[in-house]
Amino acid sequence: RSAVCRSCLDTRHLGRQKSPSRLVMRSLLRSEPERDLEDRGLLEEEQSKSSGRKIYLVLGAFTLVAFCGLAAAVFAPKNSVVINGKAAISLAQKQKSTKSISEQIKDPHCEDFPSLDILEVTHNNLANMGPGSGREGIEYHAKTWDGKEIYMDLHAKAAFKSDDPKDFGMHGAYGTINVAGNSEARIEVSFRDFKTKKPALLDDFSLSFFDIDHGKGTNGLEALTIEGDWSMAVVAKDTTVLVHHTEGNERRITFQATNRSQVLDDPSDPKVLTMNQYNKAITVRFQHANKFFLGMHVKTAARFARVFEFIGVASILCAKSPTGGTLPVGQVYVNENQMKKVGGMVEEETNWWWVLAALILGALLAALIFLFLPKKDPEYREIVRETVAAPPPPPPKQGPGIYAAAFAAGPGTKLGLHLDAPHGINQPPMIKKILEGAVQRFNTLGKPNAIEPYDMIIKVGDVSDPSQIMVELKNGLPEDAKLTLDRPEKIEAMIEGDLGVKLDAMEDSYGAVIMEIEPSGSIAKWNKENPTKKMNKGDRIVSVNGNTFDPKRGWTVRADKSEKSGGGTPKKSASFGSRMNSRFLEEIAEFKGKEIEVTMLKYITFEK
Repeated sequence: RSAVCRSCLDTRHLGRQKSPSRLVMRSLLRSEPERDLEDRGLLEEEQSKSSGRKIYLVLGAFTLVAFCGLAAAVFAPKNSVVINGKAAISLAQKQKSTKSISEQIKDPHCEDFPSLDILEVTHNNLANMGPGSGREGIEYHAKTWDGKEIYMDLHAKAAFKSDDPKDFGMHGAYGTINVAGNSEARIEVSFRDFKTKKPALLDDFSLSFFDIDHGKGTNGLEALTIEGDWSMAVVAKDTTVLVHHTEGNERRITFQATNRSQVLDDPSDPKVLTMNQYNKAITVRFQHANKFFLGMHVKTAARFARVFEFIGVASILCAKSPTGGTLPVGQVYVNENQMKKVGGMVEEETNWWWVLAALILGALLAALIFLFLPKKDPEYREIVRETVAAPPPPPPKQGPGIYAAAFAAGPGTKLGLHLDAPHGINQPPMIKKILEGAVQRFNTLGKPNAIEPYDMIIKVGDVSDPSQIMVELKNGLPEDAKLTLDRPEKIEAMIEGDLGVKLDAMEDSYGAVIMEIEPSGSIAKWNKENPTKKMNKGDRIVSVNGNTFDPKRGWTVRADKSEKSGGGTPKKSASFGSRMNSRFLEEIAEFKGKEIEVTMLKYITFEK
């Protein structure tokens, strides 16, 4: 009975429970220490609910501030669009295509890429080389797909060499620029309204460039670079043009020739192309474009003039074969920076003073909300001062070196590993990607020896022969599967000069395997200067200058059919590698003799 009375007179219970009778009945059945623990639990439960309400109030306040700022950004008066300090006339009024941007990227069609009709040359004196006189530059009179007349201005940003400036301007319906061997024309392309002569933004148009090739051997090797307000670029399915587009600079894309020039390479009709003409062409789309830069580069000496041709038609998507057949479209490259602008098409400058005022108003309203928040109970503060022991830290993650992983598998169980195991070099398979399967389920257990990409499988059960490891994996693992793996040490190094290594890499390889290290090369020098980080045969080079060359991003070199022998293997080989169908090896060759940053993977398995 006394216990009942104590509970009834305890104001802590009555002040926090909607039903004091429930607490009284519990007190009859519990000792004093038990009642104290229950009091504390009920109090903490109530305070937890109060804390939850406070969190919602805080989130609500931030939401209010954000809403005020967003409303101001959307509905506040907009400033005029400004280009180079001058008010611009916006020609970005609508899109030709009714499909969403994502649909156009996934499945592009001719009607998605509007044309630009280049009518005539009204002034012609690029780089002050003629054939006209007066101010520098070429001025084209053009018309957009919806009938607006503009000037398209080309200005040389630096001097360059030309075999014949008479080729500047137009030949038939095509715009043309003549560039000499071992020279690069860097050209700024901008737009003006035809009537007012003021700078203009163009809504949507396309340009196609043709006959990107080279002469005999590597004579007159052509490369075209576009940088700026381009949004999409499309090549043929069997293109002979090498495309270089990296995440580090989305606004820049380069197209380089890999095929020799032939007779009748120049198309007479941009919408009727032979397969050879089609494979040497590229189409680039520009949206919400103010200006962009063209780099027309002839990288080697040229016996004959190299002429870059362009026209305002999306030939890769619109052209047909001479018999009227459909031509196969290849990969679409995207400038994500420009696409963010394209999402809303015209992005006029927001008056940020309105946004600032709205944010201040939202902050004041949020402050008023906080004034009405309930204060923390002093008794609650006394209770929560008692700290709860922190949970033990997680075990350290597996570092570089050899480790084992055991997990449940069994016949018919999908392992879920995408492996890189180049045939013919007796190399243990390296994990490229972990897919759905037994290994992925093992990793979800949170163990320190979770399996990761780039780990190399050096033993399956008791089998360690590299040639038999893949056989064991394909035949299925026992119920108590055990893998022994080698986790590599990642090494960053600045290498100057020839790498001095023989590399092996298939088209879908992640990086390249070191097959041989020459005593006089830069890698051998690195090994001598860094004995604790020595690279060995079997280790890998996985990036050059920060580029990791994931094959899904379109780094594949498509060799010309005339250069292939039976079975589709290229006949030619380079001193830097045993196979030539890897963009990674092409990249290493491009920097041969220069200082480059390489990322290497060092495996303990190959230590001598």
